[in-house]
Amino acid sequence: MRNSVFLLLLVTIHFAHAQKEVIFSAMQDEMQRNLNELEKDGNAPFYISYSLSNATWQSVSALFGSITSSKEQRIKGWNSRVMVGDYQINDENYQDKGDYDVSYLSYPAIPLEDDYQAIRRFFWIATNNIFEEANRLYKSKIENIKRYALEYPLADFDQTPVEKLEVTNPVQPEKMEVVESFMKEISAVFNDYEKVFRSDISWNAINGEIYFHNSEGTTYQIPHNSVALVIRVDMLSESGSFKNDVLTFFDADPRNVLDNKKEIKDKIAQMVQALTQRVSAQNTIEDFYGPVLITEELSASFFADNLLMNQQIGAKREPLSINSKQQALNYFQNIKKNHEAEERIASSGINIYAIPKAGTFNGKRLLGQVLIDGEGVVPPDTLLICQNGKLIERLNSRTPSAKAYRSNGHYLNGLAYGTLFRALSPSNLLIESKTKSTYKELKKLLVENIVNEELEYGLIIKPAYPGSKTLVTFTKVFQDGKEEEVFGSTPNFLQNNILKRIVGTGSDMTISHNPGNYSEYARNYSLICPESLLVKGFEIKGQDGYLYNESYLPSIPMPDRKP
Repeated sequence: MRNSVFLLLLVTIHFAHAQKEVIFSAMQDEMQRNLNELEKDGNAPFYISYSLSNATWQSVSALFGSITSSKEQRIKGWNSRVMVGDYQINDENYQDKGDYDVSYLSYPAIPLEDDYQAIRRFFWIATNNIFEEANRLYKSKIENIKRYALEYPLADFDQTPVEKLEVTNPVQPEKMEVVESFMKEISAVFNDYEKVFRSDISWNAINGEIYFHNSEGTTYQIPHNSVALVIRVDMLSESGSFKNDVLTFFDADPRNVLDNKKEIKDKIAQMVQALTQRVSAQNTIEDFYGPVLITEELSASFFADNLLMNQQIGAKREPLSINSKQQALNYFQNIKKNHEAEERIASSGINIYAIPKAGTFNGKRLLGQVLIDGEGVVPPDTLLICQNGKLIERLNSRTPSAKAYRSNGHYLNGLAYGTLFRALSPSNLLIESKTKSTYKELKKLLVENIVNEELEYGLIIKPAYPGSKTLVTFTKVFQDGKEEEVFGSTPNFLQNNILKRIVGTGSDMTISHNPGNYSEYARNYSLICPESLLVKGFEIKGQDGYLYNESYLPSIPMPDRKP
């Protein structure tokens, strides 16, 4: 038996090595051919990069103990970048009236097999298509720069060190029969809850490698793994309205989800209990403006929404259009001005760091680890983003912009439904505060704010149960200390300048994976922040955000689903 296992291991290692050699040989040879031979109007590419992903995608859905869909397939994704010009001035970050999206050009289907000639042919056509538009844009850009005698103070592309990295994937996809058995068992739990009208459980898992090679000499092979188990539940009231909630489990290793059945079932029980309570609840939240104490996972969602959804800490360089000399001068002056200007994004005492290489924090796993980004840049161990509420540096790619003249390795790979893409994304974010208080002290400070502002009450906002994505319990805290619970959905955390109105943070820290409305399944990140925070001037619209389909009246009671 041991000899058989050892032989299988040797065969797997040999196959993986041969696969890597074919992919890199095809990319390197085709890239060199294009660098040597591709030319038009006296212009040639000065930079080319190719990315290729090999992955297994599993998608399984289940309902009340039965599989409703199940699919496992090999998927391949690609990305190609071709630039004309040089690091200072090239075709990117520029648009004119003739600009068009090269993604609409004709591309052959990328081969699923690791065939040397097929991979070369694919990148040959992709390179040619992108080069045609890059050359046209570069010519237009240079003509306008000469026409208006413009100085070009900000480089278009950052020069970074050559890197070489090869990391073997430590995670393997789980067998489909194991996943299906797990999904049947979890979805069957809802047969015991006769008030649940609909439940939908979905499993999406990506497991594979991403290969990268560019004309500067950087190459890498890195793993890309993500798992998302999403549980959605609808419960029907006697009036015919629905209340729903979503429970999500993220990870990089499917075993960490599959081995977590007890916790998942316990969370489902808490979800159903909370929904049952909401179905008959009469006391829902009304319009409110005042101090709130945000607790537990909602604290991470608050920070995620306000830092990531509106790109407060992500760099963005608007495309340059040169319709006049003054327009171009204003463009670069604004970038310089924004780079030098002091920008406060949060209250004093708030520090924000990216810790992309960290795999754990205080002994707990983090999902946002980045060893090298989608452009072949190795991020620093620690990146100071915000100090005492003031923005120091934004997460950035190799495209210089305000508050981010250099790349810091956060243009990250993502895989979604077979598509390989790159986007400016967080890795692991650490949010700390210099002023820390106990929960009891924050609650006392909440009452003091209510009295000082002469308000009837303030609010404590917490999830209806740990892990809830939608259901929230609001606790009204009155001036005399009395409390009253009311119900509602998660409020809108994304509010203007709300981070500047943080007046207190808790001493305990919480770790949340993919929190907030920003979260996506194609790439995981983790956020570490204070478990509670007191915010002044928080606005809530008093509406039951999870009520819908008022006119639907099915027969009640519902059919018995038990076997």
